[in-house]
Amino acid sequence: MLQDDSLSTLYRSLCSLQVLELRYCYGDRDSNSTRSASKKLLVGIDKLTKLKELHLYSITVHKFAIDYINNIKSLEYLTLYDCGLYIESSAAIEFWLTQMSKLNILVLSQLSKPTSLWLTYINLIFSENKKDYHNVIFQRLCSTKTWHVI
Repeated sequence: MLQDDSLSTLYRSLCSLQVLELRYCYGDRDSNSTRSASKKLLVGIDKLTKLKELHLYSITVHKFAIDYINNIKSLEYLTLYDCGLYIESSAAIEFWLTQMSKLNILVLSQLSKPTSLWLTYINLIFSENKKDYHNVIFQRLCSTKTWHVI
């Protein structure tokens, strides 16, 4: 098992990496300390300047980690599965959908609840009757540059 600081070192040495998938394995799922320890796994991820796909599973994503992710300008595909409450904030979602110009697919799964921003985006942008707001896949159509739920 890699230590948190060794991942940061690894990120610096793999600056040409294009796809990264991280899964956090819980030894003791009821412990908050194991959950909070996973947030350190993203320190330095912004050093992966050619990263096109980032897939995170059960990695707690806090404000600083979102800042790291937002600094990866080459990101085209982002999956966040069971990554904590902060990813459900309106600021994070709005940034991903409006400011990350290369991002074409955003997958958010195992969300605790839809936020008011989710409902706004879904009601204003999407015509489909999507009922499962705890698992949402956004896709930007290349021709129109508009987001759709699939």
